[in-house]
Amino acid sequence: MKCCCSGILWCALSVACLLCRCSSGVVATETGTGSEVVVLDGTVVHPDGTGAAHAAVRLRRQSFLDTAVSPPGEYRNGITDSDGHFILDSVFQGDYYIEIANSAARADSALLIPCMIRISDVLSGSCVITQDSTSGNILIECDTGSHNRTVTLPRDTLLPAGAVTGRINLPMSDNSLRPLVVIYGLEHSVVADVNQRFRFSGLPAGTYALRIIQDPETYLTLTGITVESGQTTDLGILNLPIIGFFSGCRTGACDSAALHSILKANGLDTIQHETIARRDPVSNRIVALDLQGLGLTELTGNIGSLSSCSELILRDNSLTELPTEIGFLYSLTTLDANSNLIARLPTEIGNLDSLKYFSLNTNRIAHLPREIGKLNITRLDIGNNSLTGLPPDIQNLSNLEVCILDKNEFSRYPAEVNSLTGLFYLSLAGNMINSIPASIGNLTRLTHLDFSTNFIAGLPPEIGQCDSLVELYCSDNLLSALPVELSSISSMQLLDLSGNRLDSLPDNIGNLSSLQYLSLYANRLTWLPSSITALTNLDHLSLAYNKLCTLPADIIIWADTFNEGWASSQLCTIE
Repeated sequence: MKCCCSGILWCALSVACLLCRCSSGVVATETGTGSEVVVLDGTVVHPDGTGAAHAAVRLRRQSFLDTAVSPPGEYRNGITDSDGHFILDSVFQGDYYIEIANSAARADSALLIPCMIRISDVLSGSCVITQDSTSGNILIECDTGSHNRTVTLPRDTLLPAGAVTGRINLPMSDNSLRPLVVIYGLEHSVVADVNQRFRFSGLPAGTYALRIIQDPETYLTLTGITVESGQTTDLGILNLPIIGFFSGCRTGACDSAALHSILKANGLDTIQHETIARRDPVSNRIVALDLQGLGLTELTGNIGSLSSCSELILRDNSLTELPTEIGFLYSLTTLDANSNLIARLPTEIGNLDSLKYFSLNTNRIAHLPREIGKLNITRLDIGNNSLTGLPPDIQNLSNLEVCILDKNEFSRYPAEVNSLTGLFYLSLAGNMINSIPASIGNLTRLTHLDFSTNFIAGLPPEIGQCDSLVELYCSDNLLSALPVELSSISSMQLLDLSGNRLDSLPDNIGNLSSLQYLSLYANRLTWLPSSITALTNLDHLSLAYNKLCTLPADIIIWADTFNEGWASSQLCTIE
């Protein structure tokens, strides 16, 4: 896709742009007498042959579709009758597009017909019509002496309409900045919604261009947008800089200047760039920047100019904040700011649509901005901070697979994470959580779950629905019993229940047929169910510091195969 940001700004709603599926000819001017016009007579039908009734018909000069000039305006509008028939009269010679669209009684359908009208004295009193079978161009040739200039166009069939969608990435979070998006079609323009998303429907198959207009001096033109019949073309994220300085670097030299400014602000301008930056061998643009452990106290706004940077490492510094210009790093896929002094995140963080890996472990963050829900991240590590809750928007992180929230200040389980059904790794260790909601059962893809070092008194039966679990850590809590449903997780390989208040285990514990590691260290167990010996894949068993005073001989012999000294560590005398 080719993008440009230059040209003459068009007047809002009359502006529309399209590069069609055929080449444009030279546009004739509207001169001459009324005899130099033709009447176009056409019919359109649905694929089943029935007439396309009440379909909108629009005829415009092909120059109307040129994004480099002011549009000459609309020329003819009409509507089909009940049989799909339409007439466009008094059409001057020139090159046109006829757009036909129907969305009344049926699903959206549309058609775009390029036609070229030529009037001269070459022919002999009649109009001749030809059509190119490949491009669909219709050529109508009449002479000035012809008295019958009603031209019957080839019968044509409406096809399912296409659509264009996208989202504008503004480097600011103010939702009042809602750009106008202009494209040729049934809807000449739309205003982006509060999430900066837009959609055009009812588009005929073709190759389009659109223009995003923020203000008289800020707009973006995109060309070469292909729309297929019945398909939606998703343009993804369209980056629209609204502050000229932060439009981003386009050369390696510009990247170097931006990096120099960042280093100079921290008294590090003698550092050789090649030691901390990786560049693309073709463009010489900075694609990765490693500022780890440099003692940074400030990350200047110049960081926003590094628009090709996909990996930014900021860990082990003394940064207290990330600048708002971080939102300009449209190419960023990895952002590692572990071990800093960051207390808040700018709302512009939500503009980082390419971000996949986001790590902020060991900082001072107490709140996450709701804009974090706009991200497409797969990994979020915000452990060892000061979080007490999560914004509801976190539920929008549908691609999130790894979520690390350990060592924060959650006093209640953040139930929002249980909507993240794509999670396979969740850690909430080292908080102050006292209960787990039943909705934990929604996380059926989880393979790793860590509740260690909390105040959890019990696990809900729904934990058994997490039937993909491989590792479950519940050490150092207040568990006094386990739900029998836990033993239904046949995929479980590691179960750490050490440091709790368990006085018994479920009778069906032996159903955990894949279990390899089982720690029951420092509980209050007085008995082990006989089914425990069915754990034939077990290679680690910890039973120290319980109250296993009397056990059947077969269980004692079985337990001795893992640790011969386990019995001597019990808090009672073995009989």
